[in-house]
Amino acid sequence: MFGSRSILSRLPLTGAFARGGTRSIAHATQRSITKVPIISVPPAVSTTTGAPAQTQPLTETIRLLRSQPSHYMTVHIHNRPYLLTQGDTVTVHRLKDAPLGSTLKLTRVSQIGSRDYTLRASMEDHERMIDERLFTVKARVVEHTKGPLILIKKTKRRRRHVHTVKHKQTYTVLRISEMKVHEVPKDLE
Repeated sequence: MFGSRSILSRLPLTGAFARGGTRSIAHATQRSITKVPIISVPPAVSTTTGAPAQTQPLTETIRLLRSQPSHYMTVHIHNRPYLLTQGDTVTVHRLKDAPLGSTLKLTRVSQIGSRDYTLRASMEDHERMIDERLFTVKARVVEHTKGPLILIKKTKRRRRHVHTVKHKQTYTVLRISEMKVHEVPKDLE
């Protein structure tokens, strides 16, 4: 609370309260609280539970996904998820072994989706990733860059010396060049 008054007691009065009706909030310093009639308000969100999401066989889900024009995928790079579509540019922490202009095949995907359908990795899978035979994601290394200069000041107790450490984080910029969903192989059906 701010001072001796609550936040609600400083709000402008509206409706019946503005015309001299009873206040709904008592002063913080008063001992008695005035009674206010309770007005029932219908809930804003429906309280009924909807039907659970329908699960379909893998071949049917892939067929429905392939019928859609564009797809998105949740790709994991350095154990960080990125929601990507074809043509996106993503900045990730430095990939040391990726020379400029090279093409990378990204194989760790946890979700494939389109406007109407989504395929998520199964919950019993240990890594919770989709089998890489179902999709192709390729990214081209566009640039190796650095972030802004950060000055970190380090001190020790009871010493009058301040040590300044300068740091620039290195990044790699990738452009998603290809994103496809394949047919289900015979051994996965």
